[in-house]
Amino acid sequence: MELTERHIEVLGLISQGKLNKHIADELGISEQTVKNHVSSILTRLRAVNRAHAVLLAKERGLLPPNVGEPPPDGCDFNCGKRGEPMIAFANTDSGNKWTCHLSCLRENLKTQEELRESEAGDHPGEG
Repeated sequence: MELTERHIEVLGLISQGKLNKHIADELGISEQTVKNHVSSILTRLRAVNRAHAVLLAKERGLLPPNVGEPPPDGCDFNCGKRGEPMIAFANTDSGNKWTCHLSCLRENLKTQEELRESEAGDHPGEG
């Protein structure tokens, strides 16, 4: 599935770490409409969360590689890496903002996926 121009616009704002309310204000649309766009983006990209959607969009050339990149002043995963692309994103539930390297995000997402798979494999009482 393709992303619409509005989806790309919303993704660009997500990549800057903006919350749904701020995206809605900036685009002059309701917060519910932003939520609908985000849901559609996640589905179309098969992303697990907003940060993953931005990462996938950058990898697929849907967003310029430097969109949303903060100054390289440090990774919230405290990885010590230098010179790698960075991304800023926000947790819509908590409002927390994060900055990390794309590679740290990939590693974190892989770890989360592995945890989900191992938990799905643990079914006490079955057998």
